[in-house]
Amino acid sequence: MSLILSGTDGLSDIDGSAATPAIRGTDANTGIFFPAADTIAFAEGGAEIARFDSSGRLGIGITSPSTPLHIQADSSGNSTRVQGRSSDGYADMSLYNNANTVNNAFFSSSNTATFLGTGTTIPLTFQTNNAERMRINAGAPILCLSGGSTTATGTGIAFPATQSASSDANTLDDYEEGTFTPNQGAGLTVVGTFSSSGSYTKVGRLVTVIGLVTGSTSVASSAGGAICSNLPFTSAAGAVGGVANSNGGGGSCLTSTTSVLSYPAHAGSPGIYFTATYAV
Repeated sequence: MSLILSGTDGLSDIDGSAATPAIRGTDANTGIFFPAADTIAFAEGGAEIARFDSSGRLGIGITSPSTPLHIQADSSGNSTRVQGRSSDGYADMSLYNNANTVNNAFFSSSNTATFLGTGTTIPLTFQTNNAERMRINAGAPILCLSGGSTTATGTGIAFPATQSASSDANTLDDYEEGTFTPNQGAGLTVVGTFSSSGSYTKVGRLVTVIGLVTGSTSVASSAGGAICSNLPFTSAAGAVGGVANSNGGGGSCLTSTTSVLSYPAHAGSPGIYFTATYAV
């Protein structure tokens, strides 16, 4: 049987409620009702599930939508909001927590750029198989890879403090900077008190060391003798080049597996600087 309406009023003066919708089928508590002026709401099982408010905003699971599409997932207030075209000219989609702040994530796009980020100081993390693989911390563009520090700050990429080696030989999985203390080499003659300092940078299998060995009065090395030992990483080759320099002049040096060797001799200088790059 069909119902045909004519005239200007149609069916009127029945607003209904979530429990008794104005328009319903055989299910008395499921249908459409009109809770306020210029507002249309939908009920299932006597409970409101969605509404269009007087501004045309659609709320699903919420009775007071704040954006063109506002979805509240649970009673705690966590929600997804799609802004559409906001006042700043961006099309936005945001995830809000129950404190009504963009605490989870937002997606925003304009004609010139697209953004994915967080609205507070929490980090943006990336996961696979429910495990964190990568993160960008708040306050600085720091990228922390899986297994690395989760609190690193600065600008760049933070690798794990201990290498997490990849099975792919073409994957860069190791970067490290640090200091080491060079020991007095067997070919070094020290007058006075011996002291030393050193630093290194390791990128994958390639290590670069920079160091200084001194005597409080003087220090000298013999040709082919060890300037220092105790390199931070064992060299894979016995003859990798470098440079040694003192007040008496400069010259080349080589690394053995654990030491830096002087070529030529450096005599009578208060200190010998050296740098070498080798593979491990």
